[in-house]
Amino acid sequence: MVRHFLGATVWTAIAWSVGGCSLTPKLEPKGHASVPVGTEGSTAVASVHVLDEVQIRLPPITTPGNQWIIVLNDSRFLEQRKPIVELGDGKGFVATFLAIHTGRRLIRFYALPIGSDEAVPTQSYEAVINIE
Repeated sequence: MVRHFLGATVWTAIAWSVGGCSLTPKLEPKGHASVPVGTEGSTAVASVHVLDEVQIRLPPITTPGNQWIIVLNDSRFLEQRKPIVELGDGKGFVATFLAIHTGRRLIRFYALPIGSDEAVPTQSYEAVINIE
């Protein structure tokens, strides 16, 4: 009897994993929040709600050949939704996240040379996000 129960349980688990049944639903944004560009080395502070799409505006890169990299983020609270995108016309960049849990979190960005393993950042930017 136990053998049949375990066998059915194993086959059910295999069917879910192969059949595409996901145990975690895809979260969709319910609101929108924008964190404006600060000055070099400054920390922007913003309050958002759970399930808000959070767009963090980054300043333009001042050193050619560099790119913005996320060096500190707790993805249990803020899930990155899209790669960092350049806005064009020297307006800077935007990083998009989804707020998925309440708390206060720090996100840190560095401008680093593309393809470099070790480098000193030429620019830095931080944002403190209060998720309510």
